Amino acid sequence: MRPRSRTVAVLLVAILLAATTPATAATATTATTAVAARKEPGAGPMTVTLVTGDKVTVFDADRFTVRPGAGRNGIRFITTRSDGHLRVIPTDVLPLLKAGTVDTRLFDVTTLLNFRYDDRRTDLPLIVTGPAGTARSAPAGAAGVRAVPGGRALRLAKKDIGSAWQSLSAGVRAEGTARGGQASKIWLDGVRTPLLTRSVPQIGAPAAWTAGYDGSGVTVAVLDTGVDAGHPDLAGRVAVTGNFTDEPDALDRYGHGTHVAATVAGTGAAPGGYKGVAPGAALMAGKVCDQYGFCSDSSVLAGMQWAAEGGARVVNLSFGSTDIPGEDPLEAAIDRLTAEYGTLFVVSAGNDGRDDSVTSPGSADSALTVGAVDGSDVLAEFSSRGPRAGDSAVKPDITAPGVEITAALSRDAGGPAGMTHVAMSGTSMAAPHVAGAAAILAQQHPTWRAGDLKAALMGSAKTNPDNAPFAQGAGRVDVARAITQTVTASPAGVSFGLQAWPHGDDTPDARTISYRNGGTVDVTLALSLTGGAPAGLFALSRASVTVPAGGTATVTLTADTRADVPDARYGGYVVAKAGDARVVTPFAVDKETEHYDLTVNRLDRPASRPPTGSSC
Repeated sequence: MRPRSRTVAVLLVAILLAATTPATAATATTATTAVAARKEPGAGPMTVTLVTGDKVTVFDADRFTVRPGAGRNGIRFITTRSDGHLRVIPTDVLPLLKAGTVDTRLFDVTTLLNFRYDDRRTDLPLIVTGPAGTARSAPAGAAGVRAVPGGRALRLAKKDIGSAWQSLSAGVRAEGTARGGQASKIWLDGVRTPLLTRSVPQIGAPAAWTAGYDGSGVTVAVLDTGVDAGHPDLAGRVAVTGNFTDEPDALDRYGHGTHVAATVAGTGAAPGGYKGVAPGAALMAGKVCDQYGFCSDSSVLAGMQWAAEGGARVVNLSFGSTDIPGEDPLEAAIDRLTAEYGTLFVVSAGNDGRDDSVTSPGSADSALTVGAVDGSDVLAEFSSRGPRAGDSAVKPDITAPGVEITAALSRDAGGPAGMTHVAMSGTSMAAPHVAGAAAILAQQHPTWRAGDLKAALMGSAKTNPDNAPFAQGAGRVDVARAITQTVTASPAGVSFGLQAWPHGDDTPDARTISYRNGGTVDVTLALSLTGGAPAGLFALSRASVTVPAGGTATVTLTADTRADVPDARYGGYVVAKAGDARVVTPFAVDKETEHYDLTVNRLDRPASRPPTGSSC
């Protein structure tokens, strides 16, 4: 489980330092570009009803007003503006936020607008996890109640959402302490947006086909906008279909899921078609995203459970949403299902194209998170970089082609008459290249579980010396190499994480890398560090290691942030070579720049006592 970090503390400090505004009105002084982008031409003011019943009306990028809900005239509000997001927080929910029992996105007006959860919609979708999520009774005004892994999803009607919120939040408090202190939490049932992508010979798939591996006998689940199973490139590939959305059928009217599925397992039967990475694989087509490309968390959770229980060896998730420190329901589900079923979840890294922007659920520990490169293995400008929010772990894990990828176009997506294929770019289409590669390895090694597949794909990747681990992980997937190598490393990547400033009292952090030899002869590996990290910051315990046939051998990698080098993020690669075999293990550390912990104590206007409702 990912630990909470000082990032969470900084967020709370930012909330507490923000001006507490009267309930009658609040006017933004800084433009919130995401709000502006969400407003449609001629739409006029847009109103968002918060889960507490309070209403926020956004007039334009500069102005908004806040109106308390029924019976809440005495409530005051805290407004913050950061990262292009407007947040409006009633002071009576601060204790819940501090306790971590309520999702902060419920008060992120920009996010609610981006998800189309404004008052053009009559209800607000939620997920309740923990003991309160399994309670038998649902609050008055709740509809669409259904079980999801870890809890239940429901929708609160906005006309009486205030009273429903009081009942629901009270239940979370009571259930969270009545059953041994197990935490309950109220989450926004958010949406994930697809991220678009691209191609196949570049990663060595034809060499795997020649060797007899095309994914035959392996099931890959594509959880997306649906799949056009009747497209000629997918004829006979879709074994089972599931629909987890509110739409009446599993048709792919958006076009994204069909493109992803064809990249995984297309047969190339259509005129001008091209084979996917694993054309012999069987597909489970789970529709978890609607015709507009929005994917609710509850739909995704249901689809993931369905795929794992249905026997999928690999699950492709080509969507994401802004990651926050700590673990969200999708990340938790990926880690749990991976451990329980051995299923490998291959997930897009995101298309934000900047540092610290890897999206959830690719941020899950167990996920094989995929960035994008172009046809020359140059990192795509849009590909999200790490490190992971909160703990500075190495993400993404690997890259794949994702620029101008041509694959099948759904016949239900409303494209031009006679058009059967379309080119797309994004990490969404990089992910299915890796999912197809995983299917090929799963065919070659029927007993391998998720960790084995992940280690083999990362260890055999082609590293670009121009990119750091936080940008590319191990490098571009190379399935031709993956099927020939017998040695893998565990862990597949080493995250030394965030080393807090100052560094004079840091202690060396030693991690063990274990090499496993699945072959029939001993292998002696020559070990080296690459990546250009300053001398004295990282060290290996030995220069070579012999791994016995069918056995393991270990080496220690140490990071010492006391080294006299500037405070910054550093990384590199442990490269283990034996003849043509090469196993690469990315590693990185975040040597924190100068930061200080800040304690804030607030007093009421008379400066004599803490204000009512303060969480300081």
